[in-house]
Amino acid sequence: MKRSSVPAIDGAGHQEPELVPLAWQHAGAAGHLLARAFHPYPAVTFLFPNERRRSLVLPHIWTAACRYSIRYGEAWAAPRFAGVTCWLPPGATHKTLPRELAGGMSALLVQLSPRELVGNIRNDLYADALHRRAVPGPHWYLFAIGVEPACQGQGIGGLLLRHGLARADHEGLPVYLETHRADNVAFYLKYGFEVAQEGRIPSSDVPVYAMVRRPAGTNRANC
Repeated sequence: MKRSSVPAIDGAGHQEPELVPLAWQHAGAAGHLLARAFHPYPAVTFLFPNERRRSLVLPHIWTAACRYSIRYGEAWAAPRFAGVTCWLPPGATHKTLPRELAGGMSALLVQLSPRELVGNIRNDLYADALHRRAVPGPHWYLFAIGVEPACQGQGIGGLLLRHGLARADHEGLPVYLETHRADNVAFYLKYGFEVAQEGRIPSSDVPVYAMVRRPAGTNRANC
């Protein structure tokens, strides 16, 4: 498989380990990894409060998300498949229903109850509105980033993130992401992101932080 073409450099100036690009056949393994990583995540526990139900549904949701990213963007794995990141490129940063169906979403729809389906649609529409307000121009979208729970705290999330940021800087483009945890906000602030929009998932107390990072060497006016 082709490897990363824009090497990331760590804070000490060393070239970092290369990531491996994921293909369609890897979507299932990547989706299960992200399901484990996001199992206790606030937005997920709100949308799927029953833990057993969450364990059943999340692998399907994240496998569909990985397939979408592989088809219309890109997905990467850290060494030893310890973490996964999904990116959507400029021009494809907003999901569309036809593309979701082509990416395998139709198989997911039958897995969700009507209440779960409505909740996810409302959440997606709200997140998309925040996204459009936060960064209206061309940009890269960090659609998902997750690390195997047993491997968390070892710098793998930073490795995955720096890889994508190096590419965005090389292209002179900003990066957008959403997170629902204040400790994640603090993590992303260290990498140059700023909170551009704040809100809450509809009918919940779960916060949503829309964050944007401008490319290195530019000022706000260039974004």
